[in-house]
Amino acid sequence: MGAGTDGTAPTQIPQATEFAEHRHSHRPDPVEAMTDQLEYKAAVCIETLMEPVRRLVDNAASFDEVLGGLADLYPDMDDTTFKALLGEAMMAAHMAGAAVAKERIQRKHNA
Repeated sequence: MGAGTDGTAPTQIPQATEFAEHRHSHRPDPVEAMTDQLEYKAAVCIETLMEPVRRLVDNAASFDEVLGGLADLYPDMDDTTFKALLGEAMMAAHMAGAAVAKERIQRKHNA
């Protein structure tokens, strides 16, 4: 979803507007906005990490050449950004869970 197979940067990941009819409020949802942003950042990050692997596979003459090339590529793969995104995703998941719990408590209290 969104990543260009021709080596170009991923296209913009669409907002979750197709689910808008299920929302009860028109106010912006900060957790949803963070999730959308993380989804796009992750697509860009994965594309960047995988591009050398794609080039290797495209140019390899054999499976053994791919295996050897992966061993050579691995030490130079920088996963720092990916690790940071995982941390942000865990925080977003925690925030989303807290928001759902708060909403359920408020509904029970208002019932």
